[in-house]
Amino acid sequence: EERRLAEERRLVAEVALMEAEMRVGEDSNVGGASAGVDVETPIRRRGRVRNRIRGDMRAAALMRKRELWLYRDKRIVGPIPGVYVGDVFLFRMELCVVGLHMQIQAGIDYLPKSRCSNGEPIATSVIVSGGYEDDMELNDGDVIIYTGHGGQEKNSSRQICDQKLVGGNLALERSMHYGIEVRVIRGMKYEGSASGSGKVYVYDGLYRIVDCWFDVGKSGFGVYKYKLMRIEGQAKLGSAVLKEARDIKKSGVGKLLVASVWKLVLMVAFAL
Repeated sequence: EERRLAEERRLVAEVALMEAEMRVGEDSNVGGASAGVDVETPIRRRGRVRNRIRGDMRAAALMRKRELWLYRDKRIVGPIPGVYVGDVFLFRMELCVVGLHMQIQAGIDYLPKSRCSNGEPIATSVIVSGGYEDDMELNDGDVIIYTGHGGQEKNSSRQICDQKLVGGNLALERSMHYGIEVRVIRGMKYEGSASGSGKVYVYDGLYRIVDCWFDVGKSGFGVYKYKLMRIEGQAKLGSAVLKEARDIKKSGVGKLLVASVWKLVLMVAFAL
């Protein structure tokens, strides 16, 4: 028991270090739909409640220690080799392990100015999952009005103060200035999801930031907004395919299709 507890404490320290190294200068309110990522899950044992590290965090920490994370040191701007539009990830930590989005909590991932040749931060990816009340999607997801990070009430999408043009917000603005595309991942509620958030994460391809402005949000505070347009010539949005599958499952059409196929098979069999 003592050995197991010692190992768990060590993993807690590993996870804390992992989060600190991946925070890349974000302010304390990293915001975004991701701000509520729980490292520990409360469990009950022998009448008392204690915390246990989530399984995906434990696995990611062990993989990190054994240097199995992809592109950890060589951060990639643009598409990730081996990751395709429509790929679905059951846990957010998977995005970190494959190099798609290296932030555990922040919705905006970026290279800090210290790692960029021009001395300015550059955004690499964003997660869109409804974490901000001012987010919008147009043209079936091909256009996104994305809200910057910061200024949110804890564990809420409501703004309580103005945002600042720092960290990920500045990186998105600089990416727009230089015409650098960003990867977009959508977090979607999905029945049967294995994660505590009830979401799965779908890679929807590359978008270009075409506009940026400071506006008064729904809560009356200033927010940075970015207009993202999907680059043409890519495969169909993975999130759209997943929504269609989810709708078919809910409507019962899927069962009818299966029944029709079996009926056709039996008709052919009897005909032969």
